[in-house]
Amino acid sequence: MESSGGISALVDEVHDSCAQYLHKQLQSSRLPLFNNPHRSLNFANPKSFLRKKKYLHTIFVPAHRRAVSKLLTSDHGLAIEQYRRVRRRDGSAIPVDERWCRYCNSPTESEVHALFLCIGDEAFPDIVTRRQQFYNDISRILPSFSVDRCLRNPSRSIHFLLDTPDLAPAFGKYVFDVLAMFPGFP
Repeated sequence: MESSGGISALVDEVHDSCAQYLHKQLQSSRLPLFNNPHRSLNFANPKSFLRKKKYLHTIFVPAHRRAVSKLLTSDHGLAIEQYRRVRRRDGSAIPVDERWCRYCNSPTESEVHALFLCIGDEAFPDIVTRRQQFYNDISRILPSFSVDRCLRNPSRSIHFLLDTPDLAPAFGKYVFDVLAMFPGFP
């Protein structure tokens, strides 16, 4: 093991072990955007988890990059995640379809809901205005992009936006703005 070949083999084993651990952790239902079949993770090659993702290189504003990372890793203030940690008085978990949106009373305030579906209310119309501004920005950058695409398959659209270098910065800004609209605990 003291030879350079032995050390290289040990380094490879550590990389493999780390990749296997990450693979197992990413299979959690808590990470729907990472588990998504449209995500650019290669489950046949666990080492692909160790590579930096495209958006880390194309979203230049650090706060926007962090917002996207928080969105993808479910580290945000949306009810879907925050109520995961809360129990009812009887000790039972709050079902996903009872983690209500604080602005439009949809049964689930999720990542996809906040980004593409929330209609807000009279006291909070900003979400719809900001979403329309985002769609306009994206349409200017990529005229062939359709708003309907986001509504038909939101998870796939998220990954398309992140994997398209010209669109990722605008999406990063949008994610940052939306997560700021859903601060703290609902």
